[in-house]
Amino acid sequence: VVIIIPVAVTVPNSEPIVTLVEVSEAPSQAPSAAPTSDTFSELISAVKDVYGDNKSELFSEAFSDSQSPQYRAAIWAADVAPVESTERMISRYALATFYFALNGDDWDKCGRGSTDCDLSEEWLTAENECDWYAVECRDPVNGDYTVEEIRFRPYGIQSTNMRGTLPFDVSLLSSLTLFIISREP
Repeated sequence: VVIIIPVAVTVPNSEPIVTLVEVSEAPSQAPSAAPTSDTFSELISAVKDVYGDNKSELFSEAFSDSQSPQYRAAIWAADVAPVESTERMISRYALATFYFALNGDDWDKCGRGSTDCDLSEEWLTAENECDWYAVECRDPVNGDYTVEEIRFRPYGIQSTNMRGTLPFDVSLLSSLTLFIISREP
């Protein structure tokens, strides 16, 4: 399905110019151009603040590469699945960075498009991140649920097909008290 949006541009002392713009039904997984939304800018600013001055080099390195897990996660969190709360946006960003850093699109269980879990448990959907597979949240604080636990078991690393390096950005989950990625015995 393709959605056509008419756009009118007016120039002083001339007739309006009408252009038709095609918008795809779903966003691509890898953007072709740099994001420009205000939400993206707000997220980058909030993440930079959380990184702090002592991690500014790490921040710069991560966001200078449009294929880095951090950059891809920021695009997803800001432009594909934005939320109102800055704290929640940072949580979704941190989880998305974890997902991209550990090759989530290749996970056997609950990666995007997975047929091995309920749609609500699938990662990187518009669903609340507290419903994603292996993510547990505590009751709302100031109206927001906060990620408290990430538990990948009993399936663990072998059967989910996780591989990669755990990113620094997981530390942005300020309420995280338990993090388990275990293997089956």
